[in-house]
Amino acid sequence: MSAGLKFQIDPQPSRSRRASISYLPGGFSTIGALATNPQEERSAPSEIRVLPQPQPIPLWLRSLLIAQKSASILAVVLGVTTLAAYSQMVFSQKHWNQQYHALLKLQRHERQLVGAIQGLKDQLAREAERPEMGLVYPNPSKTIFLTPAPPRPAPQSGVPSPVEESSSSPYIPLGY
Repeated sequence: MSAGLKFQIDPQPSRSRRASISYLPGGFSTIGALATNPQEERSAPSEIRVLPQPQPIPLWLRSLLIAQKSASILAVVLGVTTLAAYSQMVFSQKHWNQQYHALLKLQRHERQLVGAIQGLKDQLAREAERPEMGLVYPNPSKTIFLTPAPPRPAPQSGVPSPVEESSSSPYIPLGY
């Protein structure tokens, strides 16, 4: 089906104002000049031949065309998917980089706070060692013991009292 219309020019055209086209088998045609004679014009249509009908496309060629279209669609889908994955990767790296810099800033701030707290502790320890502060070392003979307060009566206001756990179950903390 690669043969298109090919024209062959008649080498000796007569002096006419219109040209005639005759179609030959195999896709060739001839172009010749029509005479001004009316009888020659009537004979010109007899030179026109009908082109052969195109033959159906073979099955193997049709399957190759379908495979080509499918591969083209698949290539476009894969291209779009690749671009989406790449943009997601770039976005996540940018977000991670921002969060990492925020973490570094917080760690630097934490080190500064720990240093300031240690400086305050050191300053308090030096001040405590001075005799004019009036601080003394702990002595067991000067320990103060407090007596516990008497138990309060249960409220009568209808507020439910907390449920007491049985003494047989061990105490399990809910947090650390």
